[in-house]
Parts: sequence; C-alpha cells; structure tokens
Amino acid sequence: MYLYVLGTDLASGRLGYVRQDGTFLAWPKGANPPSPAPDASIAGPNNGGTATLQVPKGVSGRIYLEIRGQA
Repeated sequence: MYLYVLGTDLASGRLGYVRQDGTFLAWPKGANPPSPAPDASIAGPNNGGTATLQVPKGVSGRIYLEIRGQA
C-alpha cells in the first residue's frame, strides 16, 4: 500500500506534497525540457501493521491510497 498526501501550503499558496517525515515540499518549478515529478509516495504498513503520518498544520489537500502498488 502507498499513501499520497497532495495539497496546498495555505501560507504560501504553493502546491506540493507531504513526505513520510511529515514535511511539506513544494513541487519544483517547471523546466525546459520538462523534468519528472518527484516521487510523492509514502510506503504504507505491511499487512496487519499500522503507521502514523503527521500532516503539518496549514496544509489543505487530499490523501490518496494505492492498494495494489505504486502509482
């Protein structure tokens, strides 16, 4: 299972994602030629396990789950 926490930092208005350690990172600026997006996946717990993810204050967004493998 993988988790993805994508959203907006309300203080700066920047779009980005939350890493496993709970820090928010803004998406990198565009480049020419385009560069790949960073891997925003967070490995979830093993079968029957648990995990805790701290989402920073001031981040508005969504949490996505990928159950079968990395998106």
